Amino acid sequence: GGRSNGAVQAHTRELDVSDRRFVHVLDEAGRPVPGARVNIVDEVSDRVVWTGTTYGDGTAPVYLGLDPAHLKAADGGFAVAPKGGWLVQVAAGDARASQRWDGRTDELAVTLDTEVPREETVPLDVVFLIDTTGSMGDEIARVKATLLDVTARIRSDVATPVDLRYAAVLYRDIGDAYLTSTHEFTTDVAGFDEALRGVQAQGGGDGPESLNQGLFQAVHGVGWRERAAKVVFMIADAPPHMDYEGDVPYTDSSVAALQRGIRVHSVAASGLDRGGSYVFRQVAQVTRGRFIFIEYGSTAASAASHGVTGSVGSNNLDAIIFDRVEAEIRGWG
Repeated sequence: GGRSNGAVQAHTRELDVSDRRFVHVLDEAGRPVPGARVNIVDEVSDRVVWTGTTYGDGTAPVYLGLDPAHLKAADGGFAVAPKGGWLVQVAAGDARASQRWDGRTDELAVTLDTEVPREETVPLDVVFLIDTTGSMGDEIARVKATLLDVTARIRSDVATPVDLRYAAVLYRDIGDAYLTSTHEFTTDVAGFDEALRGVQAQGGGDGPESLNQGLFQAVHGVGWRERAAKVVFMIADAPPHMDYEGDVPYTDSSVAALQRGIRVHSVAASGLDRGGSYVFRQVAQVTRGRFIFIEYGSTAASAASHGVTGSVGSNNLDAIIFDRVEAEIRGWG
């Protein structure tokens, strides 16, 4: 009914993802180039209308409807290219390319004039963004139990060698012991695991939490490597507060993550309400991640509670993290 729809709207913002296009970046050998910077320029108005970074498959999604100037056609339709088309500029390392795009197709392939050297090892940066308020005790215990096992599996079961770094952004709510607490990227997995073991679930209490601040910090407040695979696991059971002064809304941080090539997998813990599920699905959709839920009852029942239909996989956190990390490594380049 109306009340639950109102509750959903109170904690959400709209993201116009209807005008979705893709720029695919290839090297001269025809292989996808991850971590390439893509700028789409309107030379008529002399401005960059979109900036992006290719994910592991060499693809940079482009959502011109999310551009701050809202490049809408007069009739409210999709963005229209200026006379002569947009200029698409691509850079990867020292390689450069530029190409005209008339905007009539929703995909453009740009080939760099050089072969981009392949790293033998996949650089992978993983951030755990965790709601550490009182209701999250089970999930925090699960993350603590999971980390070393998952890392050992990545090192033993994945054929490709990985240069793996972990970071964590923990958040609660205004009035709690901390709003956000950051553990910067490290290759010392045992030390990182030790730091996480001290984390306790406390505070919160009013339903929504400071997810906006947490996501902003995860995107902008840690030292992501330029040309690495970038993954966030956002693990929480509550929607964001949308009523705090001066907050950067989760929608802005999601677009910033997309433009930097950061993939966010939103992991819904038990008790996440409809408004929260909607937010988590938006974040995952925009950043090319997955919406995942962990519960401790039946998978089918928890799927239904989050409005998910169709086939669902395991909702065991260890399996989820390993599966998503393995897919990132396998799909890199």
